[in-house]
Amino acid sequence: MPDGSAIERLLLLTDDAAAAAALARTLGAAGAVEVRLVEEDRPIDHRPTRTFVDIDLSSGRSIERARGWLRSPLVSRSAKWALVTPDDYRERKQALALGADRLVDRPLEPEVVLSDLRDAMAEEFESFLDRVESTPLAMGLRAGQNALASAFLAVPKGEPIDVRVFDEAAVMVAGAIAEEGLSGWLSTVQHHHSSSYRHSLLVAGGATCFAHFIGASRADQARVARAALLHDVGKSLIPLAILDKPGKLDEAEEAQIRLHPQYGHDLLVRSGGFSREMLDAVLDHHEMCDGSGYPRGLSGSQIGDLTRIVTLADIFAALVEERSYKPALSRAAAIDIMVGMGPKLDPDLLGVFRRMALSDDGRAARAATRAG
Repeated sequence: MPDGSAIERLLLLTDDAAAAAALARTLGAAGAVEVRLVEEDRPIDHRPTRTFVDIDLSSGRSIERARGWLRSPLVSRSAKWALVTPDDYRERKQALALGADRLVDRPLEPEVVLSDLRDAMAEEFESFLDRVESTPLAMGLRAGQNALASAFLAVPKGEPIDVRVFDEAAVMVAGAIAEEGLSGWLSTVQHHHSSSYRHSLLVAGGATCFAHFIGASRADQARVARAALLHDVGKSLIPLAILDKPGKLDEAEEAQIRLHPQYGHDLLVRSGGFSREMLDAVLDHHEMCDGSGYPRGLSGSQIGDLTRIVTLADIFAALVEERSYKPALSRAAAIDIMVGMGPKLDPDLLGVFRRMALSDDGRAARAATRAG
């Protein structure tokens, strides 16, 4: 279940030290990984959200030691995934007897397991939203996540992105922000363990709250929410092992990541039904006002206002988001970094964004601005 941290904490229990490093590297794209040999008695540092069991399921000793770990107080409440040999009935039966919630076939295929992890995290966030007191907030987040999930499901199959799903989600997101403001949205989204979904939801909240703060109509708030939800849709074509890699990307990986705006733009063009400004927001959200961005090196008036809003929300979300390789920054610290970017960002929009972000929520700040 999602906890108060955005980081997915994974425990790998194994009896094969030689194979553990490669498996840990794969799982590291989804969260922070601790590795323990089942023979060890060394305690773990954090309560895991998910435990992977990779042992010889024909070894009574390994099974006995793994069972002890899985029954321990810190591990017992985690979701348990066991690696098994395909079509080996005895292994599958033994893994289920150990308490495995899900079986993963060997040899482990990184893209498959990372995709399965992302889907499992989305399901768990859905369950978490059932306990959120604010109905509009839960409905907005559920609609936003479902829209993103529909794209991540459709794109690998070569199917079009459904514009209606994003239109409906944008209306729900705008309603949630109008009702609850930025604070409730940010704090709830930070419970999502999947960075694939969490970041886009954070961007949607920040951008939509900005539109609400400046007094935009509800239709325009939904327009901003739609662009924010769609801005990273091109990442659905980036391998998850690169997309969610903890730590610094190498040169080739960085080059692939930088293709996602063009990928997203092309996906929307092929799907049809998306406006020119939506296409531009997806293609240009990494452009900078001084011309230093990508992919087209646009500057100044060449960058539309909708795109500029999404860019501000994108940078802000990346800074306040907790990842396995960095802590979350406070809103104030994030804004300080953005101000320090100087001519890269629109100074007028950033000034308004700053007032919105540093208030308790967008609604209260907007009311104070009007009263003044």
